[in-house]
Amino acid sequence: MDSSDCLDTDGVYRIPSTDLGQYDAMVCTLGHTRMVPFDQASEDDIHEVIRGSLLLPLMAARGYVRDRGSKGGAAVLVGSYAHDHPLTNGAAYCAAKAGLAAAVRELAWELTPIFFFHIVHPYHVPDTPMGARVVEQLMETKDLSRGEAEVYQRKDLRMFDHLQPVEVAEVVSWLLTAPAAKWTAGSGINLYGGTR
Repeated sequence: MDSSDCLDTDGVYRIPSTDLGQYDAMVCTLGHTRMVPFDQASEDDIHEVIRGSLLLPLMAARGYVRDRGSKGGAAVLVGSYAHDHPLTNGAAYCAAKAGLAAAVRELAWELTPIFFFHIVHPYHVPDTPMGARVVEQLMETKDLSRGEAEVYQRKDLRMFDHLQPVEVAEVVSWLLTAPAAKWTAGSGINLYGGTR
């Protein structure tokens, strides 16, 4: 097992030049967001979100498929609730995550049964960089304290507590190990906990 946050020495995010062919599975959690009102978003704001949340995951998937070749394998990409739900000040992010979900459906059609592509769409996970950024954005745009922003973010939560990274990891593990999980290839697994 190996991991990379894809941050290169020059401060730019890139897919590492590691030979991915040595791994029978790949999990890709790449994503980037800038929560800016769309009428104020710069071209760079939009470009960086699309690059980090759609282009880099697709490049990782392509690298994995090329490196593994006929050996095949399995890949799980981590999407977002935003793939089918609007987020305030998140047009580029929602578009990128919807595109990633569509790409996984296409990759499953194109590559099954040599490769099994899956995507998991978590609801809010506070203990992640994206989760922290959501609370910061609420503080900025609604002029709330951290506590008020956290209460506001919970307003639609149906479960007793937010989704934890380990719970997302358990679903990813199931997708990579359970024989029946192969039948979910191309399908999004929504971890919404009853949230509409």
